[in-house]
Amino acid sequence: MLKDREFFYRMYLEMGSNYLGGADPLRPFSDIRYFTSKDSGALVLNYLIHDCLDDKDRRKSAPGLSINYTDLARHCGATRTHVRNIIEGAAERGLLTVNGERSVGLNEKLIESFERYFACLLILMHRSAMDAAKPGPR
Repeated sequence: MLKDREFFYRMYLEMGSNYLGGADPLRPFSDIRYFTSKDSGALVLNYLIHDCLDDKDRRKSAPGLSINYTDLARHCGATRTHVRNIIEGAAERGLLTVNGERSVGLNEKLIESFERYFACLLILMHRSAMDAAKPGPR
């Protein structure tokens, strides 16, 4: 078995090679790219995914996540207006439901997109790890 440091180095090279070869897990997911293309958008998305999904049923969104734009903006290193614009833009795309000024819920469209994106990311990581673990020089 390879040493951890060597394995991660080789895995990084494999991930990069796979990505440069066209294995971009974000490409087919415009709903996820909407968030990741914005400054702090990935943090906002992960906050929403983490806090909206019910622990007992991954497919069930909480009816309304209490959200504080000021706290979320501070956490993300962005302005309150920027965070609000990201959330409102996601709602316009049918990804979120905004329930008043301080409550949002994830729509099924976003949940499904995130699940598929995450599965593609795991497949890419698995392939890269398997290639990195093969004996021989890289």
